[in-house]
Amino acid sequence: MDAVNVSNYKRHITDFDISAYDQRSSDDELWAMMIKGSAFLWHQVRCMVAVLFLIGQGLESPFVVDSLLDITKTPRKPQYTMAPELPLILRSCLFDKVSFMCSSDARQALIEHFKDEYHQYMLQAAIYHEALSCLSSPGTYI
Repeated sequence: MDAVNVSNYKRHITDFDISAYDQRSSDDELWAMMIKGSAFLWHQVRCMVAVLFLIGQGLESPFVVDSLLDITKTPRKPQYTMAPELPLILRSCLFDKVSFMCSSDARQALIEHFKDEYHQYMLQAAIYHEALSCLSSPGTYI
């Protein structure tokens, strides 16, 4: 943390919404988390999601959230392993009094880049799918 230039040490979560995402990955359900707040710390969201994952797996009680938010009960950062970066996506950040601009050329180049990446990953997924199907059928592999 840049303690010299930081003057606000209070963190505010103004909205935290969890909803089912309209796409699936095989048998895995995908969920979207929309988190709005101010002054997030480095990896703060991954730490919050880690606790939610533990609750979802039945390894923590849902009441742990209240305990973690009470600074008299938990005066320091709790010692949880961060949630892995996959499947988390930082979709956007908004800042008060700051407006970012992106040229149409840069935007188009980014779109093309993501299309190429998506295509490559879909090809790799198809190759792995075929390999798995060959291995699951006796006598069909080399």
